[in-house]
Amino acid sequence: MSNSTNLLFVGLPKSGKTTYLAALWHVLEDQSSPTRLRRRRNSGDRTYLNLIAEAWRACTPVPRTSLQTDETTVALHLEGDGFGEFTLTVPDLGGEAFEQQLEHRKMSAAHEALFREANGVLLFTHPDVAKGTQISEQHQIAASIGGATEAPSGADVHAAVPLPWKAEMLPTQAKLVELLQFLLEMVDQRRRVAVVVSAWDLVSSVGQTPREYVSGRMPLLRQFLVANDDVFDHAVFGVSAQGGAIPDDKTRLLGLDSLKRIQVCHESENDHDITKPLAWLLGSK
Repeated sequence: MSNSTNLLFVGLPKSGKTTYLAALWHVLEDQSSPTRLRRRRNSGDRTYLNLIAEAWRACTPVPRTSLQTDETTVALHLEGDGFGEFTLTVPDLGGEAFEQQLEHRKMSAAHEALFREANGVLLFTHPDVAKGTQISEQHQIAASIGGATEAPSGADVHAAVPLPWKAEMLPTQAKLVELLQFLLEMVDQRRRVAVVVSAWDLVSSVGQTPREYVSGRMPLLRQFLVANDDVFDHAVFGVSAQGGAIPDDKTRLLGLDSLKRIQVCHESENDHDITKPLAWLLGSK
């Protein structure tokens, strides 16, 4: 394997990218649990990683990356059985930047370079309807194609007029397909895409594997990945990086072993190894 590998975190705002990175850094620093990948050594400024990991350990909201803050690229010096030693570079890009790509159909030169250099992609989506980053349901799709209306002030409700269309009305799965299409236009060889359903604890009780869950709730995304299997090799993971909702479950979570809070589901396997999606992107089975 090359001594340097670039992975890209892709997802809309509040889809779980930074929380995943915080939990990952805690696990790599702790080094007490069996994981596919392990920290080899430290180097460079780890202020950002320590900041988000400390918030994660305290069960407080992890500071998000946004257009108002500096987007951060972290370099992790890792090793693993079958991988040897390597440096993993992971840009933590704000979800707002991806939303701007959708709205304006263009990206910055810096983001284009990251897309082109990425060896693999973690594509994050969040199942919580209440937070606005939901996996799309039927009524959302109906609203996005003309069902959204607004009644004029003081007018009869039957006189409602259609709202002007905006990119934000797109169902979540359509937005994720659009983001993958940006990547499709730039790559000239096969790439791995790990779809991560974050906050998996919210939906694990449905009794489905992550792949089955995404296939039922996001058929457009699933069909796109299957139809482009000559370019994208994909897998689906359910990841609960925090272990519960913050602040509702804070007291319960603080009483647990922090490493056991993490839940990772792939196909029918469940464990606590948050490095598993990364190891799969790097070529493991």
